[in-house]
Amino acid sequence: MWKLGSDRLYGYVVTKGGNQLQGYLRWDGRKASWSDVLPATRPGGSALAGVGFGNVERLEPMGARNLELTLKPGQVVRLNAVAQQGRAALSPMTVETDGRVVEVAMRDLESVDFLPEPLDRAPSAERLHGTLITRSGLGFTGYIAWDLNEWDDSEVL
Repeated sequence: MWKLGSDRLYGYVVTKGGNQLQGYLRWDGRKASWSDVLPATRPGGSALAGVGFGNVERLEPMGARNLELTLKPGQVVRLNAVAQQGRAALSPMTVETDGRVVEVAMRDLESVDFLPEPLDRAPSAERLHGTLITRSGLGFTGYIAWDLNEWDDSEVL
């Protein structure tokens, strides 16, 4: 059953210190949807081989830049995270849990198990959704983002 907010990443996070958090996830302040891509390359490669979060079952950082991903079919792959637009390769993530937002630095992250969203919860902010009409009359309906940063209804445009 679909519900509002059902495109949002949700998971169970364990830190190296043993903290356990479950809730809505966001990477680098902007990646929070199952359709977002974790930019990465194969070890030793230079071609971008990003993986959509919707294909990942489990994520485990392996050092400062390496990730081990268990994909939903069960395949395990190792990737190197790629820095983008002057940001660190593995930027902090946030977990929205029990009405609070907790930031987790990648160096402190043990693992993330991606889970289906519970039907009885919703994120504190929803994705912006609407229809864009071009000057020539073409219409596009879907999720909206400005500068790839402002994409939910809590942002100030």
